[in-house]
Amino acid sequence: MPGIPVCPWSLAFPVSQLAPAPPLVLLGPRSQLFVGPLGRGQPHTHAANVALVALERPFLLRLSADDAWAEQESAMIPAGTAHELDPQQGWCAVIYSEIYAPRWELMQPAPGQSPLGALNAVGGLKDALLRLVQSSTADTDLINELGQALRGSLGPEPQSFNRMQLALRTQLREQDDLNLHALAMAMQLSPSRVQHLFLKELGVSYKRLQHWVRFRAAMRKLGNMGSLTDAALEGGFSDSSHFSNAFKAMFGLSARDAGIARGGFRLWQCPW
Repeated sequence: MPGIPVCPWSLAFPVSQLAPAPPLVLLGPRSQLFVGPLGRGQPHTHAANVALVALERPFLLRLSADDAWAEQESAMIPAGTAHELDPQQGWCAVIYSEIYAPRWELMQPAPGQSPLGALNAVGGLKDALLRLVQSSTADTDLINELGQALRGSLGPEPQSFNRMQLALRTQLREQDDLNLHALAMAMQLSPSRVQHLFLKELGVSYKRLQHWVRFRAAMRKLGNMGSLTDAALEGGFSDSSHFSNAFKAMFGLSARDAGIARGGFRLWQCPW
């Protein structure tokens, strides 16, 4: 597979160390992290740059139905890149960084970038993930330790941003949803030109990013509402079918199959 070489693998952590713990979702202002067991997903496309880290056994990854599956310990998938993921029922970490306000340099949007076959310093990152997953509370020291490990793997925070990122950062500081016409007016461009810039400068469509922003809003509301579907409707999705279809297109499987629709997971806030 172009850009994703097969890498050697040794078992990261014994399954018995992870299985008793419920899945974990860390939700920060510019990033989101899921750690848990996943099954094979359908082809899907994210609206954020995504870093993947296998914790129990290698995951399998491919970019199209014509490619062979590649066995990976870690990878970075650029926003807008269609792919299939098969964690082989093992635990893995999925790290998202907002493309309009990226937390780490490697996750700065770069449309057309090839997926990376391995992250830097992945051993230290796995150790930090394991310690946090085994914690029964949102331990501040462990969350900060994970933040440092992510910086070691993904680099420092970017220091420059393109015009679409700057415009989105302004709009999303003021509201919890995207409005194409308001964004176009603020940028003094036509809506069609703004939609073109989404693909050119961020690598994703306006509609795809709008679904991502609404999904993030739903996750922030989930702690108070209990039901992910109810939170999604409150966050801007028109109905449960709309939310379900958008979720599968974004993540490759249903919210129930991802383990975050049954209430049997931990949702912790983090500062980054």
